[in-house]
Amino acid sequence: MVEMFQNIIQHGDDYKQTEEGKAGLFYISETNEEYLLNTGNYIRNSKIPVLREKLEHINSLDEEELEDFYNNRLFDFEIDTAKEAGLGIIDIRIKTDSKLEFNFLNVDETYSFYTLRAKISKK
Repeated sequence: MVEMFQNIIQHGDDYKQTEEGKAGLFYISETNEEYLLNTGNYIRNSKIPVLREKLEHINSLDEEELEDFYNNRLFDFEIDTAKEAGLGIIDIRIKTDSKLEFNFLNVDETYSFYTLRAKISKK
């Protein structure tokens, strides 16, 4: 859950920022089978292709591939920061053991609203 909060803080863009800071949301919902962790924040449209590619790649990996990918990114010293490595998103996928759901809702020429959902099984 912390990684999802960090995603809003570190990667959210300043669309119509107010005195209170960046706009973002986090909420938890529930079905009979699972808990749903949901986040949303504004993102520049120029960032969408790279983010979409990362998310699709992470979702395509099985458990073993995901662990290997995480460790490779963790120890890749050519990447400047964990933020660039995408470790938070990878960690969310590992901890929830389910594919991440995401969407980009176009707001205007410059911004979209990015939503991310992670599911945690009750079993």
